[in-house]
Amino acid sequence: MPYIEANARPRLDDLMNPLIDYIMGLPLEQQDAYLDYVVTRMLKSLYAPPFFNFNRAIGVLNSIMLEYYRSEIGKYEEDKVKEHGEVKPRLKARQSGSQP
Repeated sequence: MPYIEANARPRLDDLMNPLIDYIMGLPLEQQDAYLDYVVTRMLKSLYAPPFFNFNRAIGVLNSIMLEYYRSEIGKYEEDKVKEHGEVKPRLKARQSGSQP
């Protein structure tokens, strides 16, 4: 989670909301490409050479991915496990050459 102070978020939200609305208004098959362009342009603007900065950029992207998984996808998956149950491993291995 980007743990910036709550009072810093409204200014960023005011800047981002029109862009988010624009991308959301695009056909679904275009939204990912537009988001990719925006993120790539931001990264190229903020993280110029040397490699130290590229490494920082990769760290930020990795943190974003992990946080998104933890806060959004993980919750969804937990709900589905409760609904459908865990995937269980095969309990006993077949012997070589035996038929199923």
